[in-house]
Amino acid sequence: MSEEQKYDQQAEVRLFGNSKFGKWFDNFWYHYKVHTICVVFLLVVVLICVVQCASRPGIPDAYLCYAGRQDLYSTSKNTIARDMETTFTTEVGAALSTEEAQVTLFHYLINTESGDPATNNFALSNIETLKSQLDVAGSYLFLLDESLYNVYTRTSGGACYMTEVAPYLRDGSHVELTPDGRGVYLRSTALYQLPGFSSLPEDTVLCLRVSFTMSSAMSASKQKEFYAQQEAIFTHLINQ
Repeated sequence: MSEEQKYDQQAEVRLFGNSKFGKWFDNFWYHYKVHTICVVFLLVVVLICVVQCASRPGIPDAYLCYAGRQDLYSTSKNTIARDMETTFTTEVGAALSTEEAQVTLFHYLINTESGDPATNNFALSNIETLKSQLDVAGSYLFLLDESLYNVYTRTSGGACYMTEVAPYLRDGSHVELTPDGRGVYLRSTALYQLPGFSSLPEDTVLCLRVSFTMSSAMSASKQKEFYAQQEAIFTHLINQ
């Protein structure tokens, strides 16, 4: 057999044999191989993106921001933040009637009474971050040392960041309000008896930021719905 005949026989070898489908597929593959590879690649990319988006956690049901002199940075011995998050998740679930509540806790150590320059600079940096949280409504529920509450809960123009507590109080409530009526002393709530929160200074103030409707993170309707949830949580926390 000549070399030319051997080559012709090898050329007849098909991916799917000599069946009707095999012949069709080999012809298709010959003409559209590059197109097919590109389409399959794009489909795989789209599938991966869809799976990642589906598994990405949604917006938490509540954000809680603590700023004060209690150190909440987690260590093997310091479990205050973890205990607070566990307790707060349970309370949010009770307030919203859900067993799958998701929460996020922000905490900023602010102790300006330290004689250490590095510690003082750290505190000043955290104060600026706290002010940013207040400005852009990163959180609606706040726990602040009384000294911080008295200084940083008004804008430079004098407007109050925090809403009045009275509309959220139920009949017979005995919680202790701040002099301006826009905060509740944590020590007077049932929350103060629970893990994590019981470790905070007794002059800590629990407060609710006024609604902020200009956030670009969600639509106006979603923002309204989210704020209603924060009101329900705040009402639950101060009326137990």
